Amino acid sequence: MDRKTLLLGLVFGFLCLAVGYFVGREHLRYQFEHEIQAAIRQSFTASPSEYSEAAKVADQVWAYGCLLSVNTSEVEYSQTHKTGFSPDLQSLGGKAATINEPGSIDELLQPRSPDGQDVKRGYKFAYVPGPVVSGIIKAYTVRADPTQPGVSGDKYYYTDQTGVVRFNKEGEAGPNDSPVPL
Repeated sequence: MDRKTLLLGLVFGFLCLAVGYFVGREHLRYQFEHEIQAAIRQSFTASPSEYSEAAKVADQVWAYGCLLSVNTSEVEYSQTHKTGFSPDLQSLGGKAATINEPGSIDELLQPRSPDGQDVKRGYKFAYVPGPVVSGIIKAYTVRADPTQPGVSGDKYYYTDQTGVVRFNKEGEAGPNDSPVPL
């Protein structure tokens, strides 16, 4: 195989990878927006007891979307910093990702408490960076737990450097729980 063919193959492979990344990201964003809109439509037609159920679903979808956003931002952070993943959520920035601009987490998700935990829309988020090995953070975990199980949410969420968001309906989610179905 000559150099020209090899170079064209590498360029084509990179382009396919880039297109796949952005298409997948936009698909997840579309799905997230679609589920939020369905929950909002349900809340406008719901009775007071049903409205709380619609709000709970909307908050669960929002928490799931936040974890997707953290995963995307962590990948982008690790690609631009020589230190691996971020040491905390604040390091990921304060603007939401767009199709034209690489993402950082939305300022609404950034914790205000020094311990990296904060309550947003009925969910408590907790970020834990992995150990620093040779100056590099190679892992992280993020949990989103309902502040009032059964009221503010029915699902506990977990994600890590694998990019897979997992859930549990009984208690704190972890790396061995089922992935959120797409």
